Amino acid sequence: GSEKTPIFHCHGEQDSVVPVQAAALSKERVSSLLKETSGGNENSYEVKTYAGLDHSVAIDELNDVAAFLKRVIPPKPITTQTDNAPEDDEVDPMKMSVRQLRAE
Repeated sequence: GSEKTPIFHCHGEQDSVVPVQAAALSKERVSSLLKETSGGNENSYEVKTYAGLDHSVAIDELNDVAAFLKRVIPPKPITTQTDNAPEDDEVDPMKMSVRQLRAE
């Protein structure tokens, strides 16, 4: 189940709402719980901080999230016919519609 799900935690170093130290504490706690569960991967929790970022979002952060998703979600065949792709072609999940992603 969920204990094998990779986690990518982004946090601004200047976050004025949630202190950046909370990211390290979160990773520590989740990793500890994963270590206790059979089959859990305590190394699947990745934290990345962003210098100068407050409680907000930055383009570098969004690019890192996209790269993470491409790394952990492999392309998969489309199971429904679309206007621009034959039924059995593999498609990058980042280019799939919400309907296609929910079909699985």
